[in-house]
Amino acid sequence: MRRKIVVINFGIRRHDLGVVQPFHREDSPRRAESSRSCQTLERRGGTVAFPATEIHLEAAERELGVKLPPEFRERLLARNGGELSTAGDDWQVFPVFDATNRKTAGRSAGHIVLENRNARSWEGFPKSAVAIAANGSGDLLLFLPEGASGRLDPQVFVWDHETRKCTRVALRYGK
Repeated sequence: MRRKIVVINFGIRRHDLGVVQPFHREDSPRRAESSRSCQTLERRGGTVAFPATEIHLEAAERELGVKLPPEFRERLLARNGGELSTAGDDWQVFPVFDATNRKTAGRSAGHIVLENRNARSWEGFPKSAVAIAANGSGDLLLFLPEGASGRLDPQVFVWDHETRKCTRVALRYGK
């Protein structure tokens, strides 16, 4: 009786010295095409940014109860999500949720409405603020409301989760 042996490759190769190293895409001829497209995305900052639609953006604004600053809206329409860099940190921008298909739904799963719903439950998060990005350490980039009008100030602030204070950063969407 013959037995069939199945080898499963989880993306790791062993070398002669027994050191485990990551499996690289260049090593696989079948993945050459996808490797080229991934390199293009990596040059953009390592995250997959894709455009949002006006319909999805308006739905997010309705759920948030605010109108986002025009320049930030343009950024989301051009590349929904992606990265931002400030003097001290790199930030992952929250995308607008897009359930058009499984791929866009997966890419926009940590969307701006969900992230704001979560942030608003945290102690010390500013009332009526809108979080737009996270640094992965608990701090958030956000817009604060302008006075009693309810409109968002295009000036971006960092909310520090430890001190629960907002600090102005050198990033502004608008005039």
